[in-house]
Amino acid sequence: NKLIDNSSNFLSNSDIISARVYIKNSLDYKEISEICSSYFNISKVIYLQANVCRNDLLVEIEAYLEKTIE
Repeated sequence: NKLIDNSSNFLSNSDIISARVYIKNSLDYKEISEICSSYFNISKVIYLQANVCRNDLLVEIEAYLEKTIE
């Protein structure tokens, strides 16, 4: 699985070391956490109920990555 961004040719979800997941509606927590748990192979995920950056979004994710470039 490659991340969808301009760096997808050398970054993957295994490079993610932690993430913050902002959820607009707290009732969506269970479904969103299940999806994130299946995608992120990390234990450091923080879920927050908050307004997200755009009105048309239900979820916003900040992921922190670490990659050694050889």
